[in-house]
Amino acid sequence: NSVINIQDRAFFNCSNLTVIVLSISLEYLGSEALRGTKITELILKGKVRNIQTNALPITLEKINLPKSLVWCHNNAFSGCTKLRDVTLDDNFNCNNVNLSVSTLYTRETIVSWLNALADRTGQTAYKLTIGATNLAKLTEQDILIATNKNWTLA
Repeated sequence: NSVINIQDRAFFNCSNLTVIVLSISLEYLGSEALRGTKITELILKGKVRNIQTNALPITLEKINLPKSLVWCHNNAFSGCTKLRDVTLDDNFNCNNVNLSVSTLYTRETIVSWLNALADRTGQTAYKLTIGATNLAKLTEQDILIATNKNWTLA
């Protein structure tokens, strides 16, 4: 009835795969699960909690990251240099997400991420990695949005 896990390499090198509709019960996207497909857009809904290393296709241009996400491997987006449209759900609260692989984001997109970050005031600071090129697109006021919520940008 519903898929909770997409295991490691589940669709690895399924080069004709261009569309996948994910179950709203999906919680885990395994290592290299979608690597080698031609998927350009991925809508993650519901309960996605864990995205493993190299899980995503390098053809990916658009993805949303739900607030249910609690762990995203540092290399989950490795090779996804075509990413230009990433949306974070409001109150996004996942530490160490690394979106620095692409430099195609607009300032407006990056600022929307900062506005979506959960307020961690009084808690341990979390980090969002966007890379030097993307950081350079932001103003000091933009960076303060994250800083004031106890997030570090790298």
